[in-house]
This record gives sequence, structure tokens and C-alpha cells, in this order.
Amino acid sequence: MNETTLSNKDLFYKRLMWDYDIPAQDVRAVLWGEKDKAGHYDAHGLFKKAIESYSWFIILDLIPLPRIKELLTDFNLNTLRDKKLTERYAFIKAKLEELV
Repeated sequence: MNETTLSNKDLFYKRLMWDYDIPAQDVRAVLWGEKDKAGHYDAHGLFKKAIESYSWFIILDLIPLPRIKELLTDFNLNTLRDKKLTERYAFIKAKLEELV
């Protein structure tokens, strides 16, 4: 499938896999919890790649909020390469635990 036939969201999933030939639909299915793997990536690997690549508002648009909360519950924030990003997602994680 080429980029002209992908939806806007699918373009974000596809661009997340710029370095691998993994279908956007597989990436979405893993991030949404509908599939275990997309290529060699599991949900936490894709989630890490997504939050290191996109803004919070794009993440909200790509992944349902309950699923974000679920992924953050088991996610080791210390594996993120940027300390500010780690702090930002620690705050988001705490807020989601209160609100969702």
C-alpha cells in the first residue's frame, strides 16, 4: 500500500516504521492491543518508539486513552532516552491513574 492510499492516521503508523517494512495496519493493531506483534515489535516497543517520535497530542489521536493508560502501567519510563520525556510521561501516567 503506498502513502497516497493510506489514511492520515495510517501515515503516522507507517512513518513510525520508516526503518522497517511493517504494515501500518499491523502497527495500529499492536498499539491498540488487537495483535501481539508487528514485525519484531511488541506493544511496549512500538509505544516507546511512538512517544519518542510524536507529540502527546498525536499519541492521543493514534491510541485510545484507556490503552495508553494500560501501556503506561507496565512501561518502564526510565528506558526513554530523554529525561524531560521521562518526566512528562511520569506526570501523564500519574494523571491517568487519577482520572481514567
